Amino acid sequence: MLPALSDWGRENPDPTGERLILQPFLPSVNAYDAIARPHEVSDWGPFEWAGDMSAEDWIEHIPAMTTALAYMHSQGKVVGEAILPNLVFTEDGLPIWVDAEVSYRREIPTLQQHAFDLRNLTLSLSSSLRQRMGAAFDTHSVVTAVVNAYPEPAVLQQLAALLEKPLPWCQRLAMNEFMRYRIGAGSNEQYEHVRHVLREQISRVLEGK
Repeated sequence: MLPALSDWGRENPDPTGERLILQPFLPSVNAYDAIARPHEVSDWGPFEWAGDMSAEDWIEHIPAMTTALAYMHSQGKVVGEAILPNLVFTEDGLPIWVDAEVSYRREIPTLQQHAFDLRNLTLSLSSSLRQRMGAAFDTHSVVTAVVNAYPEPAVLQQLAALLEKPLPWCQRLAMNEFMRYRIGAGSNEQYEHVRHVLREQISRVLEGK
């Protein structure tokens, strides 16, 4: 992965009117490939540990992925599309969010943006592990790991409020496309199931705090 960032500095612009900063190469493995379709990876290189991880191992790794998201939020940042294709791991297993090419509309409050990030991470994890595990997949194990690891009650409360009602029909169509094409698999029916489980688990966690 070789990220390129636009540099809007005023000094010495190039002839195209925009400068680029090339950052150092970051050896990494994509979380979606590692979790949902490891059988399609032909060469793990220094990330052989990821290829050896079982689905159960990845579920145990969910708190680290959630904590990485919470850290970004604590720094005043949002991912914009907090799904596994935008999450990589370093050689020692450190999760890092990258490629935040999608942003929320400016009028959406920051707390709500954080809640959307957390919802999308949960949906992506659920869909990817469902692909991996098939009938053995348990939504509750993923949702519990995410909610228990996220440290900010205000974000959890906001997420519970967002999930309180089913999506309007137009948003259901958009969610179906999001689940299918951006997350990699799934449907609006899977979203509804995750929505109910998320609300239940958030209620349990908040009652205990």
